Order: sequence, then C-alpha cells, then structure tokens
Amino acid sequence: MAPKQSKPLQTDWSRIVPDLGRFVRPLHVSLPCVGIDGAGFALKALKVPFAANNVYDLEKRYKKHLEEHLASSKMHLGKDITEVELKDFERPVDLLISGPPCPPWAGNGKHQGIEDRRAHVFISVMKLVLSLVKIGDLKACVIENVKGILSKHQGTNVSFMDYIVKFLQERVPEFDWHVVTMKAQDYMLAQQRTRVFLRGMRKCYGDGVVPPPLFLFGKRPLVEFLDFKLPSVDWSSLTPTMTKNLNDSVLAMTKMLEDGEAMEEDILCFPLDRAEGKVYARRFSKNIVPTLTTTNKYLFLASLDLSKHEKKRKCFRFLDPKERMLLQGFPADTLDGCSDALKVQGSGNAYPVPLMVAVLSDIVKEIKTGLSEPSAKEPLDNPSCAALCSDFDSYMGKFGDQRQGSKKQTGRLKDLLEFLSVMQSQPGEYSEEKQARLLDACLRDFLVGPKVPMAEGTLMAKDVQEASIPQEMKDRVIACLQDKMLEDKGSTRKEGKRGNGTQNHRYLMNYFTKEEWDDLRSDAKSTNSKIQVLKERFMKIGLRNPAEPTFVLANAILHVAAYQGPIDMMECDLNKAFDVLKDIKAIHRASLKRMMSSGIDDYPEVPSAMDAELFNQAYRHGPPVQCPLDVAVIQKLADWMPARGTHGEVARSKVKLGTMGQNSMFGQDAMMGRMMCNAFMDRFFNNQPSGGSAHIEENRSLKRRKSLLALEDVKKHEEPAPDIKKEAASKEAEKNENEDDQRDAGTATVDSMAASIQAQLADNKGPKDTKPAAKKPPKRKNLDKTKDKKVQESKVSKSKVCGKKLKFPGTTAQGAIHLDACTIYTCPKSSNWRVKKNGDKKDRAFSWKKDKPSEVWERVIAFVSELQG
Repeated sequence: MAPKQSKPLQTDWSRIVPDLGRFVRPLHVSLPCVGIDGAGFALKALKVPFAANNVYDLEKRYKKHLEEHLASSKMHLGKDITEVELKDFERPVDLLISGPPCPPWAGNGKHQGIEDRRAHVFISVMKLVLSLVKIGDLKACVIENVKGILSKHQGTNVSFMDYIVKFLQERVPEFDWHVVTMKAQDYMLAQQRTRVFLRGMRKCYGDGVVPPPLFLFGKRPLVEFLDFKLPSVDWSSLTPTMTKNLNDSVLAMTKMLEDGEAMEEDILCFPLDRAEGKVYARRFSKNIVPTLTTTNKYLFLASLDLSKHEKKRKCFRFLDPKERMLLQGFPADTLDGCSDALKVQGSGNAYPVPLMVAVLSDIVKEIKTGLSEPSAKEPLDNPSCAALCSDFDSYMGKFGDQRQGSKKQTGRLKDLLEFLSVMQSQPGEYSEEKQARLLDACLRDFLVGPKVPMAEGTLMAKDVQEASIPQEMKDRVIACLQDKMLEDKGSTRKEGKRGNGTQNHRYLMNYFTKEEWDDLRSDAKSTNSKIQVLKERFMKIGLRNPAEPTFVLANAILHVAAYQGPIDMMECDLNKAFDVLKDIKAIHRASLKRMMSSGIDDYPEVPSAMDAELFNQAYRHGPPVQCPLDVAVIQKLADWMPARGTHGEVARSKVKLGTMGQNSMFGQDAMMGRMMCNAFMDRFFNNQPSGGSAHIEENRSLKRRKSLLALEDVKKHEEPAPDIKKEAASKEAEKNENEDDQRDAGTATVDSMAASIQAQLADNKGPKDTKPAAKKPPKRKNLDKTKDKKVQESKVSKSKVCGKKLKFPGTTAQGAIHLDACTIYTCPKSSNWRVKKNGDKKDRAFSWKKDKPSEVWERVIAFVSELQG
C-alpha cells in the first residue's frame, strides 16, 4: 500500500453530492457554537447561498478565520450563550445548526452529564429552537454531539438525548424529530469518529418526515491524507518519557510484524504520551487515526518499514496540524497563520465536513420550497414561548433530580451493606434480635428515599448479591429495592406481590437483536450458550416470571433457529426437547436473584410498544430486528412441544383423541402433530445435543432396554425381581417400550410418517391403541434358561463392579444408578443424592447445598459400601 503521492489530496465535496438547484433567496442560517464552521463549509460544498446569524462561540481566536469565511455576518465571539436572552437573538432563522460542547458525555470526560455546567449550553440552544419553532420561524435544525449522549449514565434510566427527544415529540408536534448516528470513516475520512445528529424538520415540507442522510461516500486510505515530504521526528525534541514510550512502541511494532499482525506497508497511529499497562494505555490504530480531540496533540505516525533507517522511512513523526484539518474534511490551509495549538483545538472541536454535507443535503432540498414565504414577525420572548421554555427547564430539572436522587439511594445502599457486613463480623455484640431490629430500621430509611430507576436498580441488585451478608438479609434488601423500582414504574400491584406475577410473552421472536439471532443460528455455539442468550434477553426486558407457554415458545425458537436444513425435513424427539426445556428453566432460575420484573403481564407484539424507558434500557446496545425465521413454524412447534414436568410424561408418551373421538385440535390433529414432532427433533438432536442431555438419554435408553429384558425373564419363569418391585418395573417397562418404539421409528421422514398417521386416524385409532394387553409380554426371540441365567448373572456382576468403581456423576439430571443392594438417584432440584435400599420404602438423602458435591459423593460411596457389605 505504498503512497501514490507525496502531497496529501484535498477533496472537493461538491463533486460528490447532487445539485440542489436554484434558490429564490439566501438561506438564513443560525450558527450558535460555531467553532471553525464546518457547517458553513458543508453549505458551500452544497452550493447553497446563505447568510449566517447568531454566530456564537467562546473562542475569540477564531475571529479572523470566521470573518474571512462568513463575510458580512455579525460575530459574537467570547460570549456565553447561556447568558443571552431570547429577545437578543437575531432573526429571521430558516435553519439552525449547532454543536454544543461534548465533554459532559465524551468518553474521555468525567461523564457528569447534566451536572456538568457545559451541558447547560445544549439546553440553551434547545430553548432557542423551541421558541423559533413556536413562532413559525424555524424550518429545520441539526444539533451535533458525541455518541456518549445516547448512553445512560449512573442515576438515570434514559439517555440525555432520549429524554430531550421525548419532550420534543410531545410538546413540539409541528416538527418531525429523528436521531441518527454516523461514522466519519464511511464518508471518505480515515478517522475513527462517530457522531450523533438530532435532526428536526417542519412537517409541512416534503413527506412530513425528516429525510435520511445521503448515501455512504465510501472509504479512503490514510496515505491519501499524509504529507510524505515532512521530516522524521527529532529525538532531541522529545521528553525522556516520550523517548521511552517511542522505544517501547518500536519494539511492540516489531513484534506485530513478526507475529503477522501487521505488514510493512501499514502505517500505525498512536499517542506518544501514553504507555502500555497504564490507566490510559497506548493503543495502535492501523491505517486510520483515532478520534481527533482538542487534547490528543501527540498522535504519532509510524510506517512499518522498520528495517530502514528512521530518516528513510515513509513516515516516522507526529501527525501534522494540516493533516488534522484534512482528516476532518477541511482544506489544509484552514486557520493558516494561527498557532499549531489552535489548529489542534479547532480541528478537534469541528464538525466533520462530509458528515454535515450528508445530513444537510436533503433537508435543505425540502425546506427551500418554503423560502418564498414571509418570515415570522412575532417576538421570541412572547408569553407562549416563555411558558414553553419554563416547562422545558422544569422538565430537564427533573432529569437532574433523578440522577441526584438515584446517586443518593446508591450511597444509602452502600452504607447499608457495609453496616450489615460489620454486624456479621461481630456476632458477640449483635444478637439476632438486635440485628433484625437494625435491619428493619435501615430498610425503612431506604424506603422513604427517592425512587430507583430500573437500570440503576439492576446494578444495585448485583451489589447486594456480592455483599458478604446472609442470604436472608440479601432477600429482604432486594425485596425493598424492588419496591422502589416498582414505585419508579408507577406500578399498581397489590402489596406483597413485588412484581412476581406470571408474565406471558407470545411474541418473543420479535424481541431479539441481530447479534442475538446470529448467536442463536450459529453452528459454532453450544446449546447452553444459546440458552444463555435467551436468559440475557429475558433479563433485559424484565421477563422475570415467564409463564409455561413462554418457556415453551423460547424452546421452539431455540430449535428452529439452530436447524440448518430444509424446514420440511426437520425431525424431532420430544423427550430431548423436554430436557432442553428443563435446561432453559434451570439457567433462568439461577439468575432470578439478579433479575428484576418489568411489571408487564402480557408483552406487546412489537418491542417499541413497551414503556419507553424500559425499551431504551433493553436495547441500548442495538435495536430489535424482524424475526428471520418462519414465525408460523415456531408457533406450530411450540404447540406440539411438551410443557412443565407435571405433564411431561403424559405429553411425551400418550396422545389421546378429543372428546368422544371427535376430530378436535386436542384429538387427531394433536396426535398427528406430536407424532410428526417425534421424528422432527430426533434427527436434529442426534447432531446437536443440548447441555449434555443427549448422552444421558442414550445411556438411559440402554439401561431401560436391559431392565425390559430382565423383566420379561422374570415374568416368563414367575420369579420375583431381585432389585425392584414388579409393579414399578411393569410400568417402567411399558413406558420405555413405547419410547423405544418411537426412537425406532425416528428415521422415517415427516412425509412418510404423515401418510401412515393419516391412515391410522382414518380408522379412528392411534398407534398406541394397538399395543398388546398388559398381561402379555412383548414379543421377542425365546431364550432358554441357560441364557436367562447368564443375563441375570451379567447384570448382577455389572452392578457389583459399579458399586466398587462409582465415579462422580455430576449434579445434573440423569438416570438412576442401580446397584445390587440399593439404587442412587440424582435430584438437582433439591440438590441432593438419595440412596434407597432395595426393599425399603424410605431412602437417605445426601445434600450438596452447603458442601462441595465431590465431598458429599465420597459420603455416598461410604454409605453404599456399608450396604453392599
């Protein structure tokens, strides 16, 4: 990627954008927070005739540049716009363009948001916009800022920008409002710079909606912005710290070459005042520069032809101020004659010119049709404008109060947890009764405090779970926290409910983001990883207490998303689907302590219909997208799938006709659906096991087959079963025979099975109706007594060997371990192993709730050894 020129190329943006045609008069453009006027350069590139007014900026040193660039415009440089009264602003105004200070929301700032005094500049600009709209003067506006203005900072459950847009949509319906995020590298600038634009336009123009920005201009390589005739760095001009950092950087770049992470043709950019391993660490940007700011004046450029002497390298120096201007879309000679420090400041504060070109082009095209209309004459300080601005001040004050109130509650909770921890560390001084009284007093104090937003409450709940206090105390504190969050949501639930009512969600497939769908449909992700994706989405939308159909719908989404073949060739095994359903519930239950309920009983069909604050919190990292799967298939599969454990065995093994044998949805249609579903999922799960349950099913099936063979021998010779009762064995054998028959038929395609099932339904009886009488054993090849004895001896010998070599089975659900003297059951729901001696009605439990499961298993082995003798 060798440079093709020695001098950097300057872009003529007017050659890229469409022609806007003739204007009947110049556009009156208001420019508060003008900077070095990237908006003016953009309008000139669009060939828009305009006259600037309200040119405000705190920096006086831009005066010469602005007077040359905005001839005949009155300048108000060095003045604070927050101190200007509405009546003093110049009129008329067709278009307002402003870029208020960004430090309150910048990534490298203190993140103080509205508490930062500079945020009041944004509020003052918006009050000017409100007044101009209400008197009928303003036709459109564009407000620019950093992407951090879309983030929810501590103490708020909505971003600063979203909070303002909500007010605009409610109180300024004359305008259509839209927020767009744009990246400089998509518009022919080799810079990592993302900017947010609030755009508004009067609804009487165009289609009544703000037109989108222009198409992406494309990318340009960094080499086209660089001057390769500039000399390499003078080491003697560097400070000792910079010298050390540069030597370390050369070593790091050499390693990147050796490891293949970069090539000799690449150019790296990095801050020379940063070092590896520090709080503000050094980061390399390859063939692009990082975001240009007013403070990163020590950006260093280094080509990777490191084998050459540094003076012969293509680039080994600081980024030049003229190159900074080019990387923002300005001419290289912008601010010519000014100091390098002012150029760094001006370029760091400026709008990227091509981004402004793309944003303004179609807006100006729409509003130019109204330039022949007379300008409004009503004063800006009229009573209606004053009342609207007063309401806006009060509205924004509540945003600040919310942040302050939440910070106060966060501090209270921190003090509460510290106090409870101290009490636990001094049990001699605090009796249980005294601890209970003090806890009640602390919680009463917390309850009288300000309400807690959902976003902040979720973080506070995590702090509670990590505190070193008993679980009983944690539960009480979280319950109290939930009350404050429900208060914030305006909940009308009865006392004691605390948002724990059952929640239904029939449209879950509409609530996932693109990234989540990619994970759910990925072959590289395990089933457990995909269940985690479901759990995270439940948590983000406040789906804490899903109803059973919601869990089943999530199960159906999981399987249809994971299947890669033709939908009409899918086959299934409902037994394994039921295991996956249990996995989903188990992972969800494990997260309940960290999960807050939204209070929604029935979720709407589209996510945007939820409460605005909840929606913004749930999708702050990306919007929901349309379901890429066939929704009808998902819903049909959800109807076929088994539900909760109390009905699981019936749903999986028995399908009855409707009332009196009628053709109802609960009769023949349901039977056909379930039998087709058995084939549906068997093939699917042979390739993609869920959470380790596939091999458990295989072992369980083999064990049940052996049990069936042994039972047949017992019935044939009328001998009592040595390990289990006849009645239980008979039921288990009958059930497993049905399950095994289903598995044997699992290889049939859906089409062939459908034909067979339809034939059976025509005779008004299902395949289960043809099974032999309970007294008759299943048909199989006859075994002589010698073979029968060998089968029994083999089973007993295997049981004895198993008793001597019991391996740790884990704590997940699995089949029972049958030994010659007892049977061991794994019970994950109650967190214990249960050992039942053959012939006894009672069993003995070994719990792993408080102890390590491996240690508890050693006790199980010792107990079993005693029983084995």
